[in-house]
Amino acid sequence: MDTQRRSPDTIPFVDCHHHLWDLNAFRYPWLEGEGDAAYTAWLGDYRAIRRSYLIEDYLRDAEGSGLTKSVHIESGWTGPDLAGETRWLQGLAERFGFPNGIVAGIDLRAADAEQQLDHHAESPNFRGVRMRQMEGLVEDPEFLRGFHSLSARGLTYDLNTRVPHTGECMELARRFPDTVILICNTGNPMERGDGYFQEWRKEMAELAAFPNVVVKISGLGMSDHKWTVESIRRWVLTAIDIFGPSRSMFASNWPADGLYGSYRHTIDAYHMLTVNYSLSERIAMFSGNAERFYRI
Repeated sequence: MDTQRRSPDTIPFVDCHHHLWDLNAFRYPWLEGEGDAAYTAWLGDYRAIRRSYLIEDYLRDAEGSGLTKSVHIESGWTGPDLAGETRWLQGLAERFGFPNGIVAGIDLRAADAEQQLDHHAESPNFRGVRMRQMEGLVEDPEFLRGFHSLSARGLTYDLNTRVPHTGECMELARRFPDTVILICNTGNPMERGDGYFQEWRKEMAELAAFPNVVVKISGLGMSDHKWTVESIRRWVLTAIDIFGPSRSMFASNWPADGLYGSYRHTIDAYHMLTVNYSLSERIAMFSGNAERFYRI
């Protein structure tokens, strides 16, 4: 292995998918009390992350990874003013230099979705939107109306999807070719068997046929709690093969994936798996693509 080519000292890392939360100041129902049974079924015992996870914690965990920039993805904040999360994050960015991009939680079906977008846009680092719901949205005219507002503002959409819901996602990509759609967490594979893998590969390839769709490779520990470099190899390399190095990018999904290993071990695994790509391709996947698509 060419350790120099995979060194974080020579390849900067832009983490395009991570989370922060302050349970002492704000509400995140899935992190409160005994948690949420649906999350436990997927993440396993996640008591370790049902505590405040602040920017200081994140920067400490990321030490040695080559981190230069980051994009924060909505964390399940609830309250009457969802733009509050964006303002809080913008304040952190001004103090600490991170996060450099902010993807907010907005219900695009809301009658005031456009006004909500404008409130978020008051924070300079606001870049896009994510809704956690995975199915039934494309048939909702209110959602489509709200989604239409993204392209006019140059905003991205972080797509939370998994097999077998990607058909709906293809319709979204087809209807809105000017909006960059970023697939979260490698398409959230829920199983590790060969049959599931083949279906995942087929659906990801169908999505990749649309040039406005990009994949974020992360989150593979959530359904592979004892993952190894070998156990994630085919998922990582197949995603890159399908989307190409120009539409693939790596992320940490921290702190959720911190349940299954260290930050540095996770990013090093991506370096090990991509050692045979050219240096320019690796720089694109580890930093350049995230900078380009999120405009940071």
